[in-house]
Amino acid sequence: MGYRSNVHGRGQALTGDLTTTGAKCIGSLPNCTEHDRGVVRQGDKTTRCPKCGQSGVITEGDSRRTWMGFPTAVDGAHVLCACPPGSNRVIAPLGQWLGQGKSPSELAQEAQAAHRAVALAASLAAKKREEEERERNRVFAKSCLRDKGCTDAGDAPEPHTNFAAMAFFQAIPADDPATDAETPQHAQSTKKKQPAEKSLNQRNAAYSTNGCLAVKRNGIIR
Repeated sequence: MGYRSNVHGRGQALTGDLTTTGAKCIGSLPNCTEHDRGVVRQGDKTTRCPKCGQSGVITEGDSRRTWMGFPTAVDGAHVLCACPPGSNRVIAPLGQWLGQGKSPSELAQEAQAAHRAVALAASLAAKKREEEERERNRVFAKSCLRDKGCTDAGDAPEPHTNFAAMAFFQAIPADDPATDAETPQHAQSTKKKQPAEKSLNQRNAAYSTNGCLAVKRNGIIR
């Protein structure tokens, strides 16, 4: 099973196809079938026309495809009956699904619609959970008349004295905040390391005599 074949841009007429007046096409080649339905050629007949009561004859076809030397009948081919000329034509839509059940495109559309429905349901469920969470965690000015642990703010009018004092704090930025380049730099002084105090032996080893430096070496003062 599959889709109706394409005959140069028009659908192939098959046995059982309806005409615009409600008659059915009757193929004359039972062994030449498409999707288990016989093909219809120019010259084949139709059942009685519901409007005029006469059997019709298909008088048009596409000669670029022939069956046993006769052009194949296609969508829109003229059917001759007692109805006004041009009012009775073959209906054979191009690309029509001829198989059992729904076409693959219809199944794909249904699957896509089902997927969208599941996604929408999940989105709505998530939104509902968020709303419930916000409702549970709602912050409100609690009246002193409400019991401890009560999260119902109520809607009855009450005086302001039933509520605790509240305040709103907001940090205000500086008028002209300093940038990194404008930030004043403060030099840090380095603490000078104090020299270590000389030991007693070092002080005795060098001393001044008559304003000159004297050093004791090998027991002799020089």
